[in-house]
Amino acid sequence: MLDYAAFPEQRQALIRTLLQSEGRVQCSTLVEKLGVSEHTIRRDLQVLANEGLCKRVYGGAVSVLGDVADFQQRIGQNNAEKEKISLGCAGLIRNHTTVFLDGGSQNLLLAQHMPANLSLTVITHSPAIAAVLSDYPDFELIVLGGKLHRASGTCIGAQALEQLSYLNIDLCFPGGCALDADSGLTVTGFEEAAFKRALIKQSSRVVAGLTGDKLGRVASYRVAACEELDHVVLTRDVPQSARDLLAARGLSLIMV
Repeated sequence: MLDYAAFPEQRQALIRTLLQSEGRVQCSTLVEKLGVSEHTIRRDLQVLANEGLCKRVYGGAVSVLGDVADFQQRIGQNNAEKEKISLGCAGLIRNHTTVFLDGGSQNLLLAQHMPANLSLTVITHSPAIAAVLSDYPDFELIVLGGKLHRASGTCIGAQALEQLSYLNIDLCFPGGCALDADSGLTVTGFEEAAFKRALIKQSSRVVAGLTGDKLGRVASYRVAACEELDHVVLTRDVPQSARDLLAARGLSLIMV
C-alpha cells in the first residue's frame, strides 16, 4: 500500500483526480483517506491552488473551471439531461408574466419547450433563442440588441444593459458555467457576469437550470450568491452529497 505521507507527488495527483471527478474535496476526508495531517493536506491544496487547479474554501477546496466551449459548440452536449431540466424550468412559468431567457444551450432548449398555451411577454438577448421564440405567435417577444458576443451568442454590451434597466421581469433564467455552495453561480466572462448580475436585479424570481457537471466548481466571475437564487433545477441523478451542500445554503432544489 502506498505511503502517501512519503510521496507528496502521488498524494497531490490523487487530490487532482478527486477534484476533477467530484469538483470539491474536504480536508477532513482527505486526512482520513491519505493518512496524513491536516497541515499536510492544507499545504497540498495550496500547491494545487497556486497551479490554478482549485480554489481554497472553508474546510477544503473546489475545482476551478477550465476552458469552456462557446455557444455553438455546447449545442447538443448533455442533451438528454438538458431536456429534462428545460421541461422542469418550463413548468415554473405562469400565465400573464414577463419571462427573460438568458443565453446558452440550456435556455435554447427551454425556448423550444415554452408553454405555448400561456399569454407571456418573453425577453431575450440571444438571437438564436429569439428565432425559436418567434414561432410562438401569441407571445409578445422583446429582443435586446447591441454588439453580439460570439462566444456566448448574446448581446451583452452597454446598449443591452441600458435596455435591460428599463424592464420589470417576473421570472428570469440566468445561464451559468458553475455553481458552488460557497462561491455561488459563476461564469468565465467578465461582461457576461455583469449582464447576468443586472438581469437578476431586475427580476422578481430567479431560476437556474444546471447540468450536474457544473456543480461544485468555480469559474472566474461571480453572478450571484446561492441566496440570490430562488430555485435550482437539477436532474435526479445528481449525488445526494452535492444536493445537501446546496440545500444547506437555503436553495430550493427542484429535481426532475
